[in-house]
Amino acid sequence: MTSTHMIVLPGGGYAAHAPHEAEPVAGWLGEIGVQASVFRYPLNVRHPAPLDALRAEIGRQRAAGAERIGLIGFSAGGHLAGLAALAPGTAPDETVQFEAEADQADRDLLDGDHRPVTEIGHRRPDRDRLGHHHGVRADPPEAW
Repeated sequence: MTSTHMIVLPGGGYAAHAPHEAEPVAGWLGEIGVQASVFRYPLNVRHPAPLDALRAEIGRQRAAGAERIGLIGFSAGGHLAGLAALAPGTAPDETVQFEAEADQADRDLLDGDHRPVTEIGHRRPDRDRLGHHHGVRADPPEAW
């Protein structure tokens, strides 16, 4: 394994994995010289199950030799990638380091209401499983 690995997280509303956002993306990354794999996170489960599963996958990739891990996610997969970077409780071997600076607007995009996730106090049943009410850790990494 090379020292850099991209994990592709397909979208699908946490209820399915969109096939056009999975292997075709990992294949394209491979064609341009970037090692990648598709991670099919658990579906139809409550938060934090998908996040815990992704953190375990990041740990497996690190154990296999990846020094740098990148996440590319679509829709729910993008939300999950953001949570992996910003949600509290990450073990050191399950972290993703970002290389460019993020502003608050980038973090705000993790919430569908377009309010900072740190300010969300409501619990809508249709969003509860997505983890919108769990906040952002105090020391978020830089992101792009």
